[in-house]
Amino acid sequence: MVFRRLDPARLRQLRGRILQLLYLAAMSEAGNPEDPYTVSRGVLVGTLEHASELPSNEDLRGALRVLEEKSAVRVTWRHDGSGDFVSLRLLSLGIDLVEGVASDPSISFTRRREA
Repeated sequence: MVFRRLDPARLRQLRGRILQLLYLAAMSEAGNPEDPYTVSRGVLVGTLEHASELPSNEDLRGALRVLEEKSAVRVTWRHDGSGDFVSLRLLSLGIDLVEGVASDPSISFTRRREA
């Protein structure tokens, strides 16, 4: 499978989608009852893949780095030279961004229309 790099607007949407997925997982507490704000790599990748939204590894890592630099998430990176991550944790700024209390021009959310 060949992945194309995402354009800047899609990268902003990817960052928002990651935050939304973490937020939903935290609110449900189903994925990790001991620490509902933390999601494993497998859960994130599996969820994005199931939704047909899985980006290239490079784009995913880039999105996580941006979110981490902004203190929206904390990423536990592998230290084996692969550049992969083990898990990520939603932080208070990430919650504020999803809830619309805060905003950031590098992160966008696709709002669902109310029926």
